[in-house]
This record gives sequence, structure tokens and C-alpha cells, in this order.
Amino acid sequence: MNVVFFTREVPVCMQIGKILEGEGCTSRIMTDDAEFFVSLTDSTFKCDLLIVDYRAIPHQSFGIYRYLREKKFIRPLIFYNDPFPDSQERAEHWLHTNENLYQTKQFSHLLPFFNRLNEIIESPGIHPYVSLLQPPVNMYKADSPDKQIDLVSFRKRNHLSPVIFKIFSYFYSHLHREISVTELAKAVWPVRKKQKRSISSIYSYISRLRKIIDDDALVKIDIVRTDTASYEMIIY
Repeated sequence: MNVVFFTREVPVCMQIGKILEGEGCTSRIMTDDAEFFVSLTDSTFKCDLLIVDYRAIPHQSFGIYRYLREKKFIRPLIFYNDPFPDSQERAEHWLHTNENLYQTKQFSHLLPFFNRLNEIIESPGIHPYVSLLQPPVNMYKADSPDKQIDLVSFRKRNHLSPVIFKIFSYFYSHLHREISVTELAKAVWPVRKKQKRSISSIYSYISRLRKIIDDDALVKIDIVRTDTASYEMIIY
């Protein structure tokens, strides 16, 4: 199976693609709109299945299935993060959508693959990072498992220094609580004598940490300034 991803979530699709490749598939990730849509008019474009990010298509003004029919590029296409079907109905939904919109029954052989892909998406290492699939979080349960982050994985993929990781971990262990830079400085350097210098460094480390978080597509968190010298970590 030769699958092509079109997505805004490159890290997520890289992980899905890696699993599929280990099971005999080949995969390619595309992120550029122009390149993707031009490819769909190329008869030499190798693709058995298009796996698309739901957010990458302007659904209100553009029908991707109609476009494929017009260009005579009849390939099954699924939205891996389609928010409408639940997990138990997702594979059947993918199959029926393609059969109905293409008015053909020739995709039934893909159902086992769709079921396997759904298993991958629902796996603990993938599902928490897929956009549009997260259930509503109970705002009164700060320890909800839907909010958990793998700290070790986050540290490894972002190559955090010991100090930045310590700051990140401290914020994470005190979610939704205002933390002053003085408190952070004491937590990071408990016996440091030059307090003014350590507080100044905290601002720099927080700035770097916020940039790392912004660049990491697998986490949905933020560190917001709540006062002149205080911050709070929020998980969405």
C-alpha cells in the first residue's frame, strides 16, 4: 500500500507513517497546498490511498471528492482526524464515504486496512496528539488523563537542557497555578546565592521554553504571564 499524507500535523503523520511502513506500506508526507493539488492531476503520481488532515481542506468552499472526480484521479481519500465519526464507526465511515461519493463498491477490500489504521490512531502514543479527536475535558478535573503529557518524550524530541526541563517539569506538576519567578528560581537553584542573577535567568529560560512549546506540534499547552513576575501553565 502506497499512502500519501496531506497534513498540517507532520509529527503525528510521521509516527503513523512509521508504523505503516513497518507493516509493509510506503508513505509520503505532503504539506504544500499547491504541490499536493498539482500532484492530483499527474498520472504518474504514485498513490493508493490519500490520508488527509481534515483542517487542511476548506470544506465550506471546496469539495475534495468532486475535485478528484473532475481530475479523473479516482483514489480513496480519508480524513484521519475527521471529528464526526466516533472511534468504533470510523473505519466503516471511511469506506462508506468513498463508496457513496465515488458511486462505486470497489473499495471494500480496504476495510481491513482502515480498521488497522483506526487502531493506530486510537493507540495511546498517537491519539492524544491528533487534532479534532479530543473529547471535551472536564474543567473541574485538573488531573484528567486526557491532559497528560509524556515528559520524557517531550524532553528527548526537543533536546531540553537540564535547567529548562526542570522548569518545564515544575510548571507541569503545578498545572493551573500561578507561579512566580522567585518560586521557580528557588525550585531550580535551591541553594543559589546570587538571587537577582537567578531570577533574571528564569525569564530567559521561560522565553526559550515557550518557543520550544510553540514549535512542538504534539503538545497543546501554553505558559501564560499572569502578572508582572508570574506565569501559569495551561493544557488545552
